[in-house]
Amino acid sequence: MVDARERYDDVADFLAFRHDFVELSQMMGMPCVKARGKMVLGFPAGYGAMVFKLTDPAVHAEALGLEGSVLFDPGRNGRPFKQWVVVPPAHAGRFLEGELTVSIGPEGTVVVPAGTLVYVPPMVAHGFRNGADVDMRYLNFHAPGKGFADYLRAGRDGVEGSFDQADPPADGGRPPEEARIGESEVVQDEIEIHELRLEPDAPQAPVAHRRLRCLYVLEGSPALADDVLAETGTWVRLSEPRQTLTCAGSEPVRFLDIHV
Repeated sequence: MVDARERYDDVADFLAFRHDFVELSQMMGMPCVKARGKMVLGFPAGYGAMVFKLTDPAVHAEALGLEGSVLFDPGRNGRPFKQWVVVPPAHAGRFLEGELTVSIGPEGTVVVPAGTLVYVPPMVAHGFRNGADVDMRYLNFHAPGKGFADYLRAGRDGVEGSFDQADPPADGGRPPEEARIGESEVVQDEIEIHELRLEPDAPQAPVAHRRLRCLYVLEGSPALADDVLAETGTWVRLSEPRQTLTCAGSEPVRFLDIHV
């Protein structure tokens, strides 16, 4: 079982890998993560959990409302830091649904948390696996298809299958730096993926498209123009060239807009 400190190390290493303004440091005797020189995350002694600086009042209230969460009191003297919340590791599943260990190039490996977009262009040597001890679910877009879906179905059915993979060439293939992790969109000839957010009572502007367009709902419940609702974790294929979406509930909607 991955313990709280190992989970902290994974998160800290990923943030430092992804952002050049993030650094791993120490403060008040504890390992921490700094963004632009200011601490945003840490693992304090005696708590057995991560502490987060949460400046958004709604997020702060939600985190503090979780069972076992407390304000961070580094001196244990009854004078806690008001913006800092210690969140027990038992609540990790509330925010994360698995994590993917991705290898890019001969030596680069990074643990990618849920909700992260990873783009690997053709001929960049790569692999991925579930390195944790809990189930995970992920979306894999392989464009053009080249038999990849049939390969996955063959594995499901216990038979052999193949697709357009091969051993890396002698020169190592394309540079691993061409892969991208953590961006909000991918725009290529074969596929476009955009992560979008829709606020309550704010219709999305209709988008003209000549290719197959699908949505995958990450959070919330969007409604199509014909009042059809889509729940979190479902696919929607847009059949009309121009359609609009609205936010059906009181919470924002976050979704992937995919063109192939």
